[in-house]
Amino acid sequence: MKDRTDLIQTADSQPKKSYTGSPVKTKKKRLMMEWQRAYHRNGLGNQLFLHAAMTGLAARHGFQPVVPSYSPIAALFRPTSQIAASEEYDQLVANGTDIPHHETHSTFCCTYFPYTEHLSSAGGDVVLRGSFQSWKYFHPDFMDRIKTEFTFRDEVVAEAQDVLMKLLAELGDQVREPETFRLGREFEQADSQRRD
Repeated sequence: MKDRTDLIQTADSQPKKSYTGSPVKTKKKRLMMEWQRAYHRNGLGNQLFLHAAMTGLAARHGFQPVVPSYSPIAALFRPTSQIAASEEYDQLVANGTDIPHHETHSTFCCTYFPYTEHLSSAGGDVVLRGSFQSWKYFHPDFMDRIKTEFTFRDEVVAEAQDVLMKLLAELGDQVREPETFRLGREFEQADSQRRD
């Protein structure tokens, strides 16, 4: 089994694996998050939520979302967002328009910031800073888009299947079907027979 710690970064480490981004060329304004800081501070679950929020906001306002090649989003998934090389991403963030808002850093998570409804009026590329962890940034209009953002890379799926097959081979007869799966299957069979 491969060590997957190269895909997860903690505040004390730098990622060992990144995906090379292509030059970001688009006629659309770009939307980015201050990802380096978010990447060090937040776990993978929080980063997934931040990416979902950025994707929903970008779709709503006609921006091209951009993520850095060093993010776990680029390493684990096949996002439709543009993946930028780390130096280019840092330059885009440095040159982008900050949309400062005092509540962004002072409010607890899960707060929806209404000022994001006016992002399209910002001139040029926009950099979001802070915690954007509300379902309102993408629900309900962009749920399908968000689901496609989190499609695992083929190599991640292949590795997971390999680990599972090795585990099943090792455990053999010790592996039992979860009770909920068995009960669900029995219910579907009984329901099917009842309808016939």
